[in-house]
Amino acid sequence: MTLYSKIKRILTLPCDEHQRLQSARMDGPLSPSERLAMWGHYVVCKPCRRLVAEMDRIDRVASERMANQPELSPAARSRLSQRLFGDASDGLITDDAGISKGNPEET
Repeated sequence: MTLYSKIKRILTLPCDEHQRLQSARMDGPLSPSERLAMWGHYVVCKPCRRLVAEMDRIDRVASERMANQPELSPAARSRLSQRLFGDASDGLITDDAGISKGNPEET
């Protein structure tokens, strides 16, 4: 992508593309040109600024609520794993420290 096309993309980014990039940003890092295009649009578009603020608020509230959930005991985690994945669940559920229990087939 040439410098001209990157600048043009920043200046003409439509709202639906901004929303797609905003959603992708929540899932992982964007390329530098995507970030620049997204934030360039953000500066000039009030509806998209409102959308970003609302998405950030939803993400913050969801994170706060998840942080207040009780931890599952190892026995409960094992039962849940068995119900969800059957016998193939080894290594899919982690311990309290977030460390995978490991898959016996891999050792």
